[in-house]
Amino acid sequence: MNEIIKNKKIIIICILLVLLSLGILFLVKKNQNNLDEETNYVEERITHYEANEYTPIYIDDNRIVNIYFSEYISNMIFNVNEAYNSLNKEYREKKFGSLDKYIEYVNKNLSEEVMAASIDKYYKSNINGHKIFDIYDKYENHYIIKEISIMNYEVYLDDYTIKIE
Repeated sequence: MNEIIKNKKIIIICILLVLLSLGILFLVKKNQNNLDEETNYVEERITHYEANEYTPIYIDDNRIVNIYFSEYISNMIFNVNEAYNSLNKEYREKKFGSLDKYIEYVNKNLSEEVMAASIDKYYKSNINGHKIFDIYDKYENHYIIKEISIMNYEVYLDDYTIKIE
């Protein structure tokens, strides 16, 4: 008992530390419960919010051909460099050799017919796992589009300059 009286200050400090620790633990648990409730509320709001929902869209070959064709014709008119780059590399080097010669070709052949071009008919085939679209516009101009992947394609303006593989 004599030792308890001697260490009275140390015992009081230890008891205060234990009580303080229990108080902090209580506050942390209470805050954790509040955070869990807020998180559940936010998750519930997000999952029931219609903007997070999406509807898968299936785009058929007809729509894809129109997108590719329109983009190429638009690039021929407004962005010749992009149109040149969408040609198959081997094809453009063999057919035109340089961007300047392609620009000459476009200027020579760019007419009201090309600017107003729309697809009259197209044929689809598969070569080495790639879709090939043989496209004819209403003026019988021939375009060949090879789809590498979605929205990644190469254009050929004939089928005799190089073999399409």
